[in-house]
Amino acid sequence: MTSHTSIRAARIVAALWLSAALGCGGGEGSAQGPTDPGNSGSGDRVPSEFVGTWVSGNVSPVGFYSPSSGSWGAPSGVGMFYRFQSNGQFERGVLLQSTLYNCTMSVLGYKRGTIEVDGSTFELRSTTHKMKSVDNCVQKNNYEKTLENDAETLILELGTDDYGNRALWIRSPGVGASRFYPSRN
Repeated sequence: MTSHTSIRAARIVAALWLSAALGCGGGEGSAQGPTDPGNSGSGDRVPSEFVGTWVSGNVSPVGFYSPSSGSWGAPSGVGMFYRFQSNGQFERGVLLQSTLYNCTMSVLGYKRGTIEVDGSTFELRSTTHKMKSVDNCVQKNNYEKTLENDAETLILELGTDDYGNRALWIRSPGVGASRFYPSRN
């Protein structure tokens, strides 16, 4: 029989693996957004067809994380979002949640920075990179930390899905694409 501790450890490993697979190194969901004075932009101009908030899964970018106050919102769902701004700034948020035996663990990741654009290839360079873990059953799993800033390359392709909905496929070089849809928030 599998122990409760083993199941929780497997959930944590799965959440971290999914986080890495989704590229959880960051997305906008700040309360301030593009008008935040610390978000003046220093990256390349982003082509207008990519500007906006793109969501995969079920996560709301609204109030996700506020870089100016350092406070996290109370998002729910599982998924990730990117926000690409015309001034060359990006934000990315990732939310993973798992519930088992009335215990819920949530892992949130947030990244913000600048974009270097080469056609449909974006080089994202983070200036803020945060992670928060919340667990209502295991106290030691409740923490927040600042992660090392990094760079990553994304390849974007705009199109429509099988149902005619506007979609953006985002992938890292050598990795399959994930489909994102325009945010309704």
